[in-house]
Amino acid sequence: MARRTAEEVEALRSHIVEAAVKRFADHGVEATSIADIAADVGISKQALMHHYRTKAALREAIAARIKASFDDALPWLVQAYTAEGEAVGRLAGDTVSMLDRDVDLSRYILRELLFSPELDVPRSGHAANTLILDYLRRGQREGRLRTDFVPEDAILCLGLMFLAVRAVHHMRSDAEGDVSDEDLLVRRQRELVRITRSALLPPARSSEG
Repeated sequence: MARRTAEEVEALRSHIVEAAVKRFADHGVEATSIADIAADVGISKQALMHHYRTKAALREAIAARIKASFDDALPWLVQAYTAEGEAVGRLAGDTVSMLDRDVDLSRYILRELLFSPELDVPRSGHAANTLILDYLRRGQREGRLRTDFVPEDAILCLGLMFLAVRAVHHMRSDAEGDVSDEDLLVRRQRELVRITRSALLPPARSSEG
């Protein structure tokens, strides 16, 4: 068998991590074995362990992916907080499209946060986290944002809401039966943007658009 190229190795490693994320999201880390993940990827357990020897190693790789995902997401959320008029809807749709790439990752994070308090979730990329905190604090000082919220708590709570909506996107009521999954998700993301604006912007601005 020919040796894999560097690109093929990287693609395989990415496939392994994606399979692990889905398995962990569906069944939890403890109930998943290395052999389960290898079977999903279509390789032997030994071949998988050549790249990731343990589930702990896989969780480290997933943590790196979480950090990268949050790095991408935070700038979009900053824009959504203060967008005007029709831009709010466009940003909501853009955010949906971005999060669509990481449905299983959202489910994994939510499951781990709920059932594994020891999970060491990267702080959304230190640089991006600092950027959004500075933005919120400056907005409060300048009177552009409400002053009755704590920026760190706002990031955590609003981030969890976006994460949860994406993770349980398939849940719907009888009244939503005829709405497509995509339209339903966009509608829910817009509702989250509305909630976010109400929470962060002064009343006069939160009602704009």
